[in-house]
Amino acid sequence: MIKKYLINEALVVLVPLLLIKFLLLNKLFLSISKSTILSKFVKESDKFLSELKRNCQLKPDC
Repeated sequence: MIKKYLINEALVVLVPLLLIKFLLLNKLFLSISKSTILSKFVKESDKFLSELKRNCQLKPDC
């Protein structure tokens, strides 16, 4: 009986802590992946614009 009570109390304490930990790690992972995707997008757009500018400089009618 005491063992069952202690297990229940431990679950009451541990489950919210594990849930909070999971949500924080998930949020951290999402923010890292968003910043990585955003940096790749910025890098590719800079590359595209520089190539466009270079091509435009080669053509006199641009």
